[in-house]
Amino acid sequence: MQISFHSQVETRRFYRVPASCGKEEWAGMKSFICYEKHIFNIITGQEQAECRFYISSLQDVALIAQAIRGHWAVENNLHWHLDYSFSEDGQTTMDKQAFQNMSLINKLVLSLCKLAQPLMKDSIRAIRLRFSWNFEDNLAILLNVFDTDTIKKCLESAIPAGR
Repeated sequence: MQISFHSQVETRRFYRVPASCGKEEWAGMKSFICYEKHIFNIITGQEQAECRFYISSLQDVALIAQAIRGHWAVENNLHWHLDYSFSEDGQTTMDKQAFQNMSLINKLVLSLCKLAQPLMKDSIRAIRLRFSWNFEDNLAILLNVFDTDTIKKCLESAIPAGR
């Protein structure tokens, strides 16, 4: 598959090798996958290549490719928001529990900001800034517009299972 975007041409190839392993704990393993990506920058002429390897219980290469790309799309979107809007990659907290708590709070706030985004018609970062200036009034607006169940579902989606 070849895709062009941002002055780049990206070529993706997926290779599948049937997997068989005599170990009981690997009974569902059906495939070894190699995901090869080549990027050519039209402006600079630079080329980049990378290979990633996966183990899968699937056999259909198209479905495997869709699952891999879909996973990274979700992952990149969440982490981009957490890093750009909350500077999470710049956190220097050494206490593991404190970092996990802060990460959970950031995800809760991100969920609330995404809920408010259609109403406030602004970026996540701008909504967060707006709330920091006048928290009580903005929270009152948000709570008056959305019903309790909507806000509850939004917050529950940010909390990982088992917490």
